[in-house]
Amino acid sequence: MISHFSVILLCLSGAYCILSKIERLDLEGLKRVLTGETPIEEWATAMSESVTYKGPDGVESTFIVRNAVRDFKQNVDNSSEAEFLKIRDIIKLAYQCTLSKYASFTTFLIVQELLEFKRYTWGAIQKAKLQDPHLDTDAVFKNEIFKKWQLFLNFGRYYLDLDFKFNGSFQFFNHHIFNEPAKQNIHLFWDEIIQKMIGLKIKYKVYSEVMSTKFWKDEFYLPINYTLKKLICVLNEAVRLFDNFIVNKCAPEGDSFLNKFKSLTRGFVHVPIPAVLKHFDTLQGEDRKVLISDITKSIPETPSALAAIEESGCFVEDAEFEISGITTVLSNDRSPADIYGTNFNAHTSVFKTKVTQTIHSQPLPYENRNIQIAMLQIRDEDNLNDFVREYRTDPSRPTR
Repeated sequence: MISHFSVILLCLSGAYCILSKIERLDLEGLKRVLTGETPIEEWATAMSESVTYKGPDGVESTFIVRNAVRDFKQNVDNSSEAEFLKIRDIIKLAYQCTLSKYASFTTFLIVQELLEFKRYTWGAIQKAKLQDPHLDTDAVFKNEIFKKWQLFLNFGRYYLDLDFKFNGSFQFFNHHIFNEPAKQNIHLFWDEIIQKMIGLKIKYKVYSEVMSTKFWKDEFYLPINYTLKKLICVLNEAVRLFDNFIVNKCAPEGDSFLNKFKSLTRGFVHVPIPAVLKHFDTLQGEDRKVLISDITKSIPETPSALAAIEESGCFVEDAEFEISGITTVLSNDRSPADIYGTNFNAHTSVFKTKVTQTIHSQPLPYENRNIQIAMLQIRDEDNLNDFVREYRTDPSRPTR
């Protein structure tokens, strides 16, 4: 039987750390968690994971976490120190899988939104130029003609409102529609994500000389398009980091969205997660399940030395993700010099994102649906902590 003691958890794989209550669990603390005396956020979700665990002897085994925890609980008072350390590492690994899945899927959804937003922003600029040949492309969001085209072309396309302080400032409040079950379900997904208070902090490098070859030149030099492309590029690389952990440490269950992320089902109250995941499986087709967008192809006439670099031009050094008060950090184990060499200059910076309830008043029909619209806030290094409405409290909603 183990006496009451405390062991600080080290990071599995040396890079991926959960900075939460999990780190401080000793045997007595774990007992209180197992009996429900000390609740930990996202516990039910983490218990739904299957993980690949490497023991001290180097042997890898796959565990269904709920079963492993149940078996330990049945003999907890007679467990050895080695058994305690093993189950605690399995629980920590389960949380790493859960958080990496939340991070991967929510960031994937944000990338899809921004890809569409970039496309139709470009279209709105072209339409506005026809009516206003002197359109100031450095300040398009102050131009009323552009804003009318922007709203018209983007009508009902998105699930998030936008509030950016990144290389300048702008806001975009979309007209949200709920005319399809899939749209309603994704809006419900973001509504519950608001309650979980997610945030992402990314330290990154951008190799502009490389990234510029992924644009048409007239598009690249528009400030808003450059900003959106950079954000898409960096966030897409963050998805790659999180997904690599899922592939390496979370027991494989198939490549489809449904199989990869179905363990998140226990983390939501009102959202039919399987239906949301099946929607994206259907969108991508039977043979193509792609979480990471391919933005590595160079445009024609790119110099051969640059065209040979089949990368995006962005490199994520580390990504810190928070949800439900639990934070995890993933550092890149690759070297940017191995990818881009040493001949290109890199700009290093950091930005943060948060998803919160929108500050824009919603029309009455949406309020009647009891679905709150989410707003993506992105802040650059100069505005890193300048967020609005970081949380909301709704006493009518059940706690997560």
